[in-house]
Amino acid sequence: MKIAKQLVIGGIALSCATIIGTGSVKAATAIVNVESLYLREEASADSDVVDGLIEKQQLEVLEKLDGWYKVKADGEIGYVSAQYVTLEDDGNVEEKVNTPEEKNEPEAKEEKQEEPKQEEKAKEEVKQEENKEIKATSTNKSSVEFKIKEATLEKDAKAYILPLINSSILKNLSRGTSVTIYDEVNNWYYIQDDEISGWVLKSAFGEVVEQTQTQTQEQEQKQEETTTKQEEVKNEIQENEVERKTMYVNSVSIYVRSGPGTDYEDIDSLELNNTVEVIAESGDWYKVEVAGKTGYIAKTLLSDSEQETTSRGSEERKVQEQTTSATSYSSEGEALVAFAKEYLGCPYVYGGSGPDSFDCSGFTMFVYKNFGVDLVHGATSQSRVGEYVAKEDLMPGDLVFFKDYETMEGIGHVGIYIGDGDFIHASSGSGYCVKISTLLSGSYDTRYETARRIL
Repeated sequence: MKIAKQLVIGGIALSCATIIGTGSVKAATAIVNVESLYLREEASADSDVVDGLIEKQQLEVLEKLDGWYKVKADGEIGYVSAQYVTLEDDGNVEEKVNTPEEKNEPEAKEEKQEEPKQEEKAKEEVKQEENKEIKATSTNKSSVEFKIKEATLEKDAKAYILPLINSSILKNLSRGTSVTIYDEVNNWYYIQDDEISGWVLKSAFGEVVEQTQTQTQEQEQKQEETTTKQEEVKNEIQENEVERKTMYVNSVSIYVRSGPGTDYEDIDSLELNNTVEVIAESGDWYKVEVAGKTGYIAKTLLSDSEQETTSRGSEERKVQEQTTSATSYSSEGEALVAFAKEYLGCPYVYGGSGPDSFDCSGFTMFVYKNFGVDLVHGATSQSRVGEYVAKEDLMPGDLVFFKDYETMEGIGHVGIYIGDGDFIHASSGSGYCVKISTLLSGSYDTRYETARRIL
């Protein structure tokens, strides 16, 4: 009996020890030691992204696997490369070893954002992807680069200003939200809902349905419609013959157009006091012959006599010259502004250069291209062309430039002045689209840097 009692007591003690031992086991924890990191479905750098992690985020480590940790973060389970996290408490983590066939390479070091400005790196990545698409399109016009898609979020997600985990968050999106997908870069979709446009991880989506018409097809259709309209207008040109005469250019620089209007392409450019032969007229335009070409010039830009160029003229003469130049520029500028306003509401997409989406310099480049001026894609580069214009002397069509909104240094934004202190631009701020803003107050007044006149 005494032996039996000792066995019972021993069994109870052993059970208690087991229970106490089990309760003392802690789950291992780790901390993300880089500025941004992807949580992946499998232990491979090629695996799909489950979510994005940020520096100092705490993870629950479930097991070790050849240079990877299986972890739990905010309810999501996935894998992270061991080199990008710091294990704080080993806990009781089971370590697995893959067979040679199953062994995966450590996650690429490129996920560690070593540069001080991660958004700049993301911008460059996006631009490289878009350059590939442009090259493919030019090689095969009939190919489909990207189809606009409709999709519904399968889980809660965040919309970011750039395709980068630690970039600014535009909005928290709820599961079940329906969005339109306009573009994709690596593990990201560029989406738009009723309020904003931004970048969301692909892993947040379920089935993605393609629309029947692609962006490439839409562009081709719009171009065809524009060409048709131009042909219709040309067919309606009414000309009256006039007595042939020689006239002189009265402005510093003007364009010879293919038709009687600023919406026609320029076929030549002339300078002050160049001569032309007037052969007909069409409304406010003269049909002229110059250097073996036939074209059109606005009547206000031609005079019957040469313009005085000596510096001995009076102040009254200087004012007259300035007024003449302003008149010619105003005609071009107003036409350019009218064209730009046709794209109000078009979505902002970094790297976009039209006609369905734009970034700031892509928008100005697209608008000026339609008036015969080729600009480089980049606000800083565009700020170096043309002539400087003081803020108080701005005219419609001038390019206006603003400091970077984060650093308040350098050129970070560009738009087109439209008059009355307003300018039109592709905004990456509120609205995320082509819109009109004032440069006389608020952020754009504070950030205003310079202006250039190109036409």
